[in-house]
Amino acid sequence: MQRRVRAHQRLLPLLVLGCGFGIGFGSACVHVYQPLSRLSEPAILPFAEDNFKNLMVETSCSTQTSDWEDEAIEACYFIEGVLEEQGASFPTTESREVADLVVQLRSVRLSEENNNWMWFPFFFSFSLYPLRTSFTFALEVTIYDRDQTTLAREMMQGRFTEITGLGYWGLNLLANLLLRDGQEEISEDRSSLQFSADLGNRISQLVYQANVNQKLRQRASQGRRPSNTENPQPLENDRNPSNREGN
Repeated sequence: MQRRVRAHQRLLPLLVLGCGFGIGFGSACVHVYQPLSRLSEPAILPFAEDNFKNLMVETSCSTQTSDWEDEAIEACYFIEGVLEEQGASFPTTESREVADLVVQLRSVRLSEENNNWMWFPFFFSFSLYPLRTSFTFALEVTIYDRDQTTLAREMMQGRFTEITGLGYWGLNLLANLLLRDGQEEISEDRSSLQFSADLGNRISQLVYQANVNQKLRQRASQGRRPSNTENPQPLENDRNPSNREGN
């Protein structure tokens, strides 16, 4: 589990906002992550080093937001790290191997809200009155096989919020120290770790689902049936000769 946490920490949040400065007080920002659709669902697939053993995966990440290009590349590295810790391998340019599954991640910014027009009270209150910037994002994950057949697809949503102000920052710091434990504290590192864990869990679940769907399709294309129907047993009436004579 510690290895998985380290993999989560390699992913930077998709939120890259310039942290504001309280006048004369230095940096005073609070970062909050809120999982929305799908990201808030609990993990179902337990972590195991052989979840994706003998499975070759290729990743592809893109974004519709120009200033998220670096984060899209980092997201691919993160996905590879999560799957590699569970036994997956990845094709190289030298090997010319074809991946069993392709994981495609596309990110888009849905909305953005801020109250930056409140600079006047922020300035004259020496940043005690906070500024708030938040945006909602969507992550579309599509997984398909080497034949371009879609095996799994899901749209996930979340929100990042940055609150700048000495008053809010101080109250949050006191709450972290006195009232919250490590799992409940609100900080930039904690928000990044929580978002990475949520995304890693959903990606793992989707890849597992796609792998199962691929095996079912292969079995159907080969004309194979479940073992209990390959050699069907005679019905009870067929076993009894008197029943057949009576009919």
